[in-house]
Amino acid sequence: MLDNYAINGKQNTARIYARISLGILCSSILILWLYLPRLFDIKRSVAVLTSAFGVLSMITTGFMVFGGHDVVVRVAGAFGAIALLLTFKQLYDAHYRKLFFLGIFSLILFLANYFIYETGLMIENLPLLQKFTFISCMAWFAILNVMLIRRYS
Repeated sequence: MLDNYAINGKQNTARIYARISLGILCSSILILWLYLPRLFDIKRSVAVLTSAFGVLSMITTGFMVFGGHDVVVRVAGAFGAIALLLTFKQLYDAHYRKLFFLGIFSLILFLANYFIYETGLMIENLPLLQKFTFISCMAWFAILNVMLIRRYS
């Protein structure tokens, strides 16, 4: 969606919308990563690490508009994985079990996407799986946002 040319070789007229959408998405999740550690009673160092790795993940993802999809996904994924693991631990310790399991489920879906993309196995199923993964991840992020709003309203 971000490329200048579509798979069929024609000019991709939707790329500007895809790039704007990616920018909005990354900015929104970046803000969540800045505030999310405040949901937990944790050491300042853990909060800073969680936010830093989450923010780095979203900034790195933004570079996808310049190309290099595979490298960007790998680097952003590494940063994001650290932020997610720190978040999962805090969700579990704070007894937010349903959110913990939804986050784990979303991560498993994401890893399935990555596996299919890298190996090409069942590649025809990737577009549908990507949609389910997006819905799952966005639901998880939305619930985390609601929890933050409730806590600080």
